[in-house]
Amino acid sequence: MISPAFFKHWKIFLAGLLALVAAPWFAAEAGAQDASDTITVNASGYSRIYGNISDARAAAIAESIRFAVLRAAEDLLPEDRISTDFDAVSRVLQGNPGQFVRDYRILRELQVDRSYRVLIRATVMVDRIQDSLSAAGLHTRPRELPAMLFMVAEKHLGDAEYRYWWQAPLPNNDLSTATSPMAGVFINEGFTVIDPHQFMGYILFFHDELSLTDTPADYEAAIFARRLGAELVVMGTAEANQGEHRIGDDARTYRGDVHLRVIDTQSGRVLTTLREERFSIGKDPDPAARNAMADAAYQAGIRLSERIKTLWTGEETPVGGITISIAGRGILPNLEQFRRTVSGLTNIASVRTLRLSTDKATLWVDFRGTPDELADSLLKQSYGPFGINILKISADYLEIEMLRDLTSETLTE
Repeated sequence: MISPAFFKHWKIFLAGLLALVAAPWFAAEAGAQDASDTITVNASGYSRIYGNISDARAAAIAESIRFAVLRAAEDLLPEDRISTDFDAVSRVLQGNPGQFVRDYRILRELQVDRSYRVLIRATVMVDRIQDSLSAAGLHTRPRELPAMLFMVAEKHLGDAEYRYWWQAPLPNNDLSTATSPMAGVFINEGFTVIDPHQFMGYILFFHDELSLTDTPADYEAAIFARRLGAELVVMGTAEANQGEHRIGDDARTYRGDVHLRVIDTQSGRVLTTLREERFSIGKDPDPAARNAMADAAYQAGIRLSERIKTLWTGEETPVGGITISIAGRGILPNLEQFRRTVSGLTNIASVRTLRLSTDKATLWVDFRGTPDELADSLLKQSYGPFGINILKISADYLEIEMLRDLTSETLTE
C-alpha cells in the first residue's frame, strides 16, 4: 500500500519536473560575460536501479548535471546554430559536463519502483561554456537582461479585496489591467517576462509550503518567483479610486495608484521601490478607473524598466572620473546601499553604474580628488551588513572586493 508520505514527495518532485518542462527554469545572472558569470539552473535526472542504489543515485545526479549544462548553453547559442552544429555542441558540452558546474545542491530525490530521480540546482559557469564553445568555432550570444515575473495585486473600483493571479483557488477575474501594460514595456525593452498563464494548471504545486497572500512576504514571493524561473520579481499593488473633482454634472476624475518593489529572487531582498500615480476623466466609472490604473502601471513600467536596465547592462564609460570595479559573491543586494554611501561622500558630484552582474559591478564616480583620497574615504565608512577590501589603486581606478554579508544567506526553500 502506498503511504500518504509518498504522494507528498511525489507531488513535490512532479512540481519540479513540470516546471522544467513548461518554463525557462534557469535564472541567468546577467551582464557581460566574465570570470564570475554564472547562471543557476534547476534540472532533473533519472536512472534505473540495476543493483546498488548509490550507483543509481550517482548516475541520476550525473544526468542532472548534464541537462543543467545543456539548458544553460541553450540560452547562449542561437537556435539555428544548435541544430546546425549539433555534433560540435554535443562534443563540447557532453564530454565532461562537470567542468562547467561550480557547485550544485540536491533539491529533491525520490526512489520509485526500480528508478531513482533527483532534482538539483546547479551553478553553471557561463564564461567557461562560452570559452569552450568559442574554441570549437561556435559563436555565443550574451544574455543581458534578467527574467522578470510580475506579482501585482489589483483592487478595482468598488473592490473590497485585492485580486491576484497566484491565489488558490484560482481567480476567475481578469487581472491584466496593471500587469499587461507594465509587462509590455519590459518586453519591448528586451526583458524576458514570464507568463504565469502557462503555469495555471500546476500553480498549486508551486505553492508548496508557502503562504502566499495578496501581499506576500518578500522571501516567499522570491521563492515562488524563483520556482517559476524568475531572477527578479516585481511585486506590489495597483488600485483604482474615485478622485475628488467633477467636470460638469456627469464626468469626474479617477485615480490610479501603483506601488512596486523589485526583489532579487536569490536573496529575497528589495533592490528598488517605485510609486506612480495617474488620473483619468470619464462619465462611466469602471472604464475611467481602469484607464487610470493602466496608465499609472504603464508609466511605472517605463520608469522601472529603465532603472533596472541601466543597472543591469550599464552604459559607456564617461570621460575622466574614477572607475570602481566591485567583485564578490552575490553583491547585487548590497550594491544599492554601497552606491548611496558613495554618493554621500564629500567631493562626489555623481555616481553611475556602468556594468552589473550578480557577482561583479562597475561604477564610475565624478570625484574631486585622487584615487588614494577616495579609497581613504571609502575605508572610513560603515556599510552595515558587509565590508570592503580595496585590492588595487591606480591613476583612475579602484578594485574592491565586497566582503561576504555574514547576517544573511542565500534564500533557500
